[in-house]
Amino acid sequence: MRDAQDAAKAAVDDAAVNDQTVPGRVSISVRHRHSNAGNWLLQGAAKTEYYCSGTLSVSTDGTVTYDCAQTDDPSGRCEHVSFPPGSLKDVKVGSGGNLHLASKTQGNFDFYGSSDDIKQAQAAIASPIPSNKQDDDRLTLKRRDQ
Repeated sequence: MRDAQDAAKAAVDDAAVNDQTVPGRVSISVRHRHSNAGNWLLQGAAKTEYYCSGTLSVSTDGTVTYDCAQTDDPSGRCEHVSFPPGSLKDVKVGSGGNLHLASKTQGNFDFYGSSDDIKQAQAAIASPIPSNKQDDDRLTLKRRDQ
């Protein structure tokens, strides 16, 4: 019985390792910032920032996920979000070295990690995102043609 359990655990461990080595897949450890910056002036409260730590992954189909593993936010906020292909409108590295993701429906997210990891994640995420300028130009041309 013990051998069967060990074999099953080894298979799960092997799958986890293989998942990280799939060509085109990126997984990095990051810190995600929680901030009340948008509301602190309106509410008269002090500006606060907290962080949670977890894994940011980009799958081979372009889906971006963030899974929180732990948080220092006293509210217990520990996010798990997924951005399907086409749901991000902006991906950039901010002046503080953070990876900034702007979602069409879920708001903005800032992630912090090593410089190399952030650049790798940005490249993996940004490659399928068309420029908003190009999209605007195409729409303008299409309207003129109609």
